[in-house]
Amino acid sequence: MTAAMQLEWNNDEIQKIWEADKLGRMASAEKLTRIISSYNSLKVSDDEDKSLTLVVKSPWGTGKTYFVKKWMETLIEKGAFCVYFSAWEAEIHKTPATYFLQSFIEAFEAQPELHSKFDSLLKTKALKALPIMLTIATIACLPVGALYAFAAKLFTDEVAKKCTAALKRHDKKQSIEESALPIKDAREHLGLLVDELAESSFENKVYVFIDELDRCKPDFAIKILEEIKHFFSLSNLVFIVSVDFNQLEGSIKHVYGSHIDCEGYLMRFVKLFYTLPELNHLQYARYLRTQLASAAENLIEVPVLEDGVDSSFEAIFASLSRTFNASLRDQQIIMTRLKLMLSAGKVFVFPTVYFMFIQLRFPAIWQQAMKDGVSILTPDYLIEHFKVIKETPNTAPDNSFSLPPKHQNLLIDLIHFLSVANDKATRAIKFDELKKGYAKRGERPEHDYLRMIGSEMKEFSSQTDLINLYSEGFK
Repeated sequence: MTAAMQLEWNNDEIQKIWEADKLGRMASAEKLTRIISSYNSLKVSDDEDKSLTLVVKSPWGTGKTYFVKKWMETLIEKGAFCVYFSAWEAEIHKTPATYFLQSFIEAFEAQPELHSKFDSLLKTKALKALPIMLTIATIACLPVGALYAFAAKLFTDEVAKKCTAALKRHDKKQSIEESALPIKDAREHLGLLVDELAESSFENKVYVFIDELDRCKPDFAIKILEEIKHFFSLSNLVFIVSVDFNQLEGSIKHVYGSHIDCEGYLMRFVKLFYTLPELNHLQYARYLRTQLASAAENLIEVPVLEDGVDSSFEAIFASLSRTFNASLRDQQIIMTRLKLMLSAGKVFVFPTVYFMFIQLRFPAIWQQAMKDGVSILTPDYLIEHFKVIKETPNTAPDNSFSLPPKHQNLLIDLIHFLSVANDKATRAIKFDELKKGYAKRGERPEHDYLRMIGSEMKEFSSQTDLINLYSEGFK
């Protein structure tokens, strides 16, 4: 049985790491750990790239950073040597390799049990300090002064002094730039260092998590992938890249042109692809609901409209999240704003939360509604609008709302009712018209909900004002 199979995912330490996992992502981490273990057991030819790069795909704002950090914590708990590399933070550096080495050293400093072993190897000349430092200079394009700082972090005082002295003697003969090692030699020296770190690491691998690549400028994102290939194709390194795949493909086409075969290009770097399971919107909505706490007493929910249809706040919030392709961040923003509104007074789930999603995701449409009236904000209008402007599937509602028909019909009635809300006489006529329709169909709950909103028009108007506060900058 492999070491990965022996990793007990149900033990208390690992369960504690994942205790805030509201999307059930621990199962994906367990699965991927086993996949990497199985891949490591496969034989590869001598001329094949022995490194492993795994791309974890998931749209922007779906919790990739949380996932990879918790997975990394789990591996560290098992004894793995892991490096977390934020591609976006690296963008201010001249070369990605510079920030990568800094991240590498920070991870090394966080595991002091490795230091004595590392120093021992250098003292016995199993590893040589000067080639390692020249390798760092080659990869990261660092001046000698910066190398001294790296030596002080990597080694104990005794070894650092010897390394610094060697660098100074070497520098008198020729500059670091002139003595830059060939890539093959630099990779060989780096490989010796990684081998020693991996020897005492889980699965005998060093795990490098590259996150937020989709936030980088296209040319920088591609440079990171290519530097991984050139410098770090080592048999004991596992690279795990979390990314919005559509954004990555866009970066590749931006750099190399729309004609490029993105899949073929990525196969130069990537051995495995994995797509995180889609968001469980209902599960996440239930978690967010707990954040409302005592403020929830001001939340006016939709009554049960018919047997078998879940009219709870969580069910409606989840349906709207699916309809508007809302990311986790979008949902968190909506819930934060909702908490503020609840602290100020009553909030009707319908149509207020629906309006909040429109305002957040499509502020221009919301502003148009503030000028032309909310009657334009029907589901049919939104679907037709996005057909016309040909929005991408990642940003536009699809061709059908995720709301049950009963909820969607009530939503449309409420929008029509509110479109005449400022005219008391017209509102009364509209109310009677809807009331008769409900009575004819035996839909008493819809009538009761409409009547509550009609009696609380002042409260509802204040909700609209609060929604507008979030969109002032888009006018």
